[in-house]
Amino acid sequence: MRAKRQYSAKRLAYLQARQSRCKRKSRRWWRLQRCKNRFRAKQQRRMRDMEHKISRSVVDYAVEQQAGVLAIGDVRDIAEAPNKGRRQNQKLSTWRHGKLRGYLSYKAAAEGISVVLVDEQHTSKTCPNPSCNQRHKPRGRIYRCPACGFQAHRDVVGAVNILSRQLHGDVGKVRPPPATMYRHPFLTGKRSGRDTGQPSKAVACHKQEAAGL
Repeated sequence: MRAKRQYSAKRLAYLQARQSRCKRKSRRWWRLQRCKNRFRAKQQRRMRDMEHKISRSVVDYAVEQQAGVLAIGDVRDIAEAPNKGRRQNQKLSTWRHGKLRGYLSYKAAAEGISVVLVDEQHTSKTCPNPSCNQRHKPRGRIYRCPACGFQAHRDVVGAVNILSRQLHGDVGKVRPPPATMYRHPFLTGKRSGRDTGQPSKAVACHKQEAAGL
């Protein structure tokens, strides 16, 4: 989802740059506008599909584990944080955490599972080793504690600390599992090409001309 958001932003910026060089409301300007609208709508559908599949997978796993409560991080005010730079601000502005939280909530409620929001403060910085609990801001995706040598994925550290705060009222009370399994998306069918704003036949003709056919 992060990669999809980044690609969408870059592609829309490219189309906007091309459109800004055209005379407003000219034929080429309108063609690029329709291209932007089609691309934006397609990406919205893809993101919604991924969010539904992710939320369904989470709820199914919670049902399998016979969990009665689903604790997720409370990031509703993350956009109100101070300026974090151009790249980080772009990531936060395109983060659809409200949509995903809504999908999780109603799917979990249908299974009799309640959803609670937990404060995320210091969850990704605190070492989950109960004998350490030192704070360290990780660099990259791997958390390495300089005090006790504990090492784990940064997202796993944040998740277990959220669980620890929900169960015990504080972070650093729950250790991460010894191994982490990642769920990768399974893609089927042909990959869709870029929306160039031209009919598919025209694009095919251009490809044949470039190949000398």
